[in-house]
Formats: sequence, C-alpha cells, structure tokens
Amino acid sequence: MFLVVSALLLDGGLTLQLTFMAVLGYLGGLAVMAARRPQVPAAMDLVLVRREFGPLRIVAQFGARYAWPLMGRLS
Repeated sequence: MFLVVSALLLDGGLTLQLTFMAVLGYLGGLAVMAARRPQVPAAMDLVLVRREFGPLRIVAQFGARYAWPLMGRLS
C-alpha cells in the first residue's frame, strides 16, 4: 500500500525509491528477528514488528536527502 501511494507522487520517483528502501530494510529486520527467535520473540521484537515501518521510512527519507547529494545522486 505504501509503495502504491508513494508511486503516485510527482517527484520523479524519489519518494518511491526511498519507500522501497525502507520496505526492504523493514523486511530485512523482520527476517533477522524471525531467524533469531522464531518460536518466542522478545517483547521488543513484537513492538518493532508492529510500529517500526513509520519511523524507518522517516529516517530513510531524511538520511537519503542528506546523503545522496554528497554521493552525486541527487542535485
């Protein structure tokens, strides 16, 4: 759902790329949590699974906006 909504923005695909990176980061974190403790997740693992995509997306948005100009990706 987040990818579809971010694809509709008219910013040249920048928001879609950032959202895609955040989704991949979130799914990677879920994979690590599931591999580490598949049967009995910790309480913090459950909190991160429920609430983490929003803050992760915000961090990815601001981080990329500052890092990409330094790498020459975004002017």
